[in-house]
Amino acid sequence: MDAQLDNLSIADLQARYGLRSRQAVYDRLGHLKLKPARGRVDAIQIQKMDALHEWLKQVGAKMADYPVDNSGELETLPTGPLDMTGQLLEPPAWLLPLMQMLSDRFNQDPLANLRALEEVAERKWTLPTSKLASLLELHPSYLRSLRVYKKSVFTCTKVSKQGREAAWKVERA
Repeated sequence: MDAQLDNLSIADLQARYGLRSRQAVYDRLGHLKLKPARGRVDAIQIQKMDALHEWLKQVGAKMADYPVDNSGELETLPTGPLDMTGQLLEPPAWLLPLMQMLSDRFNQDPLANLRALEEVAERKWTLPTSKLASLLELHPSYLRSLRVYKKSVFTCTKVSKQGREAAWKVERA
């Protein structure tokens, strides 16, 4: 590979493609599912970026129409501890519940919290600060200092107390 085309920074890519902002470079990287290492892009990633740039110039279509080809990617290797022969070892029994908990946490439906907020608003329920903070993925102390909080199409307003916590009414705009 050409040494000049290896290990370019985001600013270098911005200049290379004549883009107005670094965000445009990050948008292209994201579309191609490329992850720069420490803000730098290697030669293979640059080839993919060049192909996208040429396609955008020639076709003049939207980046979303560019077919992302993930062939040529490295095959998925086993993850976890390996023995001397390269075989995957079984995790210890005490680690299995933790692995399951983490797996469940990261495989959740990304819209589940918004659906829950929708139901709270429809049924005109009030939620304590701790439950609302959990649904909004915020720390409860952040909400304690507020009177009104807006997220997406929801407006959350402090209305009363529920035990030791403030109660919040959720409304949909």
